Amino acid sequence: MKKISIILLIILFILGCRETSEVRQELVKADSLLYKNLVDSANNVLKEIEPKTQGDSAYFFVLKAETAYREGEKPNFNEINFSIKYYEKHSNDRNLANAYYYKVCAFIIRDTMPQEIFTLLKKAEQAAENTSDNSLKGKICSALSYTNAISGELETALCYAKKEYLNAKKLNCRRDIAYALTRLSSIYNELGHKDSSEYYILQCKTLINEVDNKDKAFIYNLLGECFVYENTEAAKNYFITALEYAKIPMAYRNLSKIYYANNDIQNWKVYCDSALINTGYKDKIYILSDIAQTYYADENLIAYKQTNDEILKTMQDLYNSEKENYSLEIQRKFDYERQKSKYEKKILLLIIILILLSFGIVSAIYVYKRTKRKNLDKMAELSNIKLDFLERGRDVYEKIKKSQSISDNKRDWINCLYYFSVKNAGKDKIFNQYNDLNISDQLFIIADDFFQKTDDEIANVFDIEPVTVRTRRSKLKKKLK
Repeated sequence: MKKISIILLIILFILGCRETSEVRQELVKADSLLYKNLVDSANNVLKEIEPKTQGDSAYFFVLKAETAYREGEKPNFNEINFSIKYYEKHSNDRNLANAYYYKVCAFIIRDTMPQEIFTLLKKAEQAAENTSDNSLKGKICSALSYTNAISGELETALCYAKKEYLNAKKLNCRRDIAYALTRLSSIYNELGHKDSSEYYILQCKTLINEVDNKDKAFIYNLLGECFVYENTEAAKNYFITALEYAKIPMAYRNLSKIYYANNDIQNWKVYCDSALINTGYKDKIYILSDIAQTYYADENLIAYKQTNDEILKTMQDLYNSEKENYSLEIQRKFDYERQKSKYEKKILLLIIILILLSFGIVSAIYVYKRTKRKNLDKMAELSNIKLDFLERGRDVYEKIKKSQSISDNKRDWINCLYYFSVKNAGKDKIFNQYNDLNISDQLFIIADDFFQKTDDEIANVFDIEPVTVRTRRSKLKKKLK
């Protein structure tokens, strides 16, 4: 009985892995077209393919995910998960690396950055190292550079950007070289290495026609930033050219700064408004902060207060958006696990018929418990994710609480006010009664009224003299009568 069961399992395995030569040829053709950057042609080939086996399906779903992402559409998570599961059991390092990579792309195109993407990219990197495909290695290094830069790991991002550049040079692909040079320039700019940043972006200028319009805009914006102090007119022309290719917020923001420096308030306001329209919540907060500081410097307190109110509203919108994304992610994972469970139950039923009923029942219980545990662990991991701006606000809040100086955290003072409002809902006098005060005064009242700090402690928090604390308290009391 045992020998028969083993033979039947082997037969099922062979049938599951068998791939028809006709379908395989069409899949290889589509893969070749994608490699040559002929995405539309590859997509037309894929539309005519009907996978016959699990191997066909796994290959098909990887190629389908790639065409979807490169055409600006969202790859299907269930399909790419099927490919990952298949290639983890069947040796094909190139397709496995691509499957990991395009699952990351599926997250990125949905504007979500869960911790899982770093694990997926490292797995993709390890699988790609077993291949001779430099193009594959290059795009994985590019993704690792991008994700590390976004998370603030700039030195790691720079290391992967250099690897991306070396792979592009090996391929002698002008388009990949252009993208690598752009990434190197951007990271060096973030690190404050202006000379290196300018060196790489000026090299990239000769390859600008090799990239798509959005990246042309990004490159022209970086070129403008190279000349903004030395040749303002040339910088302005680069920023305007960038906006002709794509409406990127940084180009609007840079133009607004140029017009403000020239006392052209009308154009400054126009480009600030354009920047706000064409950006996401996080960049919008930074742009509004710039505007608020400008109004404050000009002593336009009414506009300053209105801008502060808009910052708070944007932060609340960001919080709601992130919360919605997390909810959708949890639901997606739950749906996937449910579908996977149904599929496994069907397979289990076949195994029960072929082998032993009791063995099948035990296996089903084991798989169910393991799946349920994984689902709970993933949900627990998601529930522990904290928003960056609340974390930064908490740091300032804790410093005030401990009577430590906050003068080095001025950019995060607004985050502290928001954290205070969230943490102390129902007790918050700051937002209910003191809206006319600036950010610094509101933090002063938190330290004075809410924490009951002494004059010396408040002086230490704001790096001022104790006599200034008493003077400031007196002025605030008069102002709030």
